Amino acid sequence: MLKKPEEIRTTSQLRSSNVRGLKSAMLEGHPEMEPYIDLLFPKQHSVIEAKLKAPHNNLSFTYVEKTIISIHCEDIMFPHLKLLHKFPFMLKKMQVDKGAIRFVIGGANVMAPGLVSAGGAIEEAKQGEIVAIMAEGKTHALAIGRMMKSTEEIRSNPTGAAIENLHYLNDGFWKMELPS
Repeated sequence: MLKKPEEIRTTSQLRSSNVRGLKSAMLEGHPEMEPYIDLLFPKQHSVIEAKLKAPHNNLSFTYVEKTIISIHCEDIMFPHLKLLHKFPFMLKKMQVDKGAIRFVIGGANVMAPGLVSAGGAIEEAKQGEIVAIMAEGKTHALAIGRMMKSTEEIRSNPTGAAIENLHYLNDGFWKMELPS
């Protein structure tokens, strides 16, 4: 999605009503985050929304105190990978085998054979659901993706792309320099 850090077009401080909406949207998608939501959005700090310059006009993200909380792309919102590393229970986990690691870190979509092979593992998920992409033998997620097929479809026909890679280690969002 974003191979290298891009310039920020605009930043704006969110109103308290917008922050409440952001919190409720996050809790709707990730109800297990309720005990931690005030840690993510502390009352004494401003929540900033940043929009990127062309050709990434459709991308924006929110951050608090130089920590990106969520990334927004058209109709979807997903957590930043560093946030997922702090709260690994946020998303369902899909594990790829060792052979897929370098491709996923390069930004490639996850192919179904890498999920159903001996080193792969999948949890029940629907098409369109946001998931954590784990690697065989590693403890932290290496990417965040959106399911292109349901797990039932992957098991019955393990061919083609299965997960769209949205955000991965060392991509543009990972290396993003945030203004003060």
